[in-house]
Amino acid sequence: VRPLLLIDQLPFMSTAAERSLFANAITRHGLSGVCPLVAVFTNSTVYEGSMRHVLPSSLVSSALVREIKFQPVAPTLLEKGMKGVLTRYQGASGDARARAIVHSRDILRQVAEASGGDLRTAINTLELLFPALCQSSSGGSINAKDAKALAAKSGERAAKVAAAVTKPMSSLL
Repeated sequence: VRPLLLIDQLPFMSTAAERSLFANAITRHGLSGVCPLVAVFTNSTVYEGSMRHVLPSSLVSSALVREIKFQPVAPTLLEKGMKGVLTRYQGASGDARARAIVHSRDILRQVAEASGGDLRTAINTLELLFPALCQSSSGGSINAKDAKALAAKSGERAAKVAAAVTKPMSSLL
């Protein structure tokens, strides 16, 4: 039995220096031949954690790297998956606010479209938006205007959290 090193969640790397250190460590490990390494990347080309943004093209195109791509999940199936998660949550917790979100086609459609066909991203986005969605929901449906405003607020919060997290990381370099 041969060990396998799995990196499921990449560390947040906000600077070129951090990405370079990470790429060098991955390259050294690959050349060592100690054990195979599997790194899970998002398929988004925009996201700063994508393989093309973190690893240099010379490494991505080398024999050390094998890229496996998954087909994106259709938005209608993503909506169905999110409804299932919210329904299970509502059933387990008794939180009726989840039902209002399930019946809001606008928010589920927008999250599905924004997730790029990735169910995990869709569910994570829904999880991040849930507190704000519950605050705005009065038990009825959430309209497209509310959904866009909540997404903007969520983006602002995410930027603040990312800035707070990267301050301590930059002091480690």
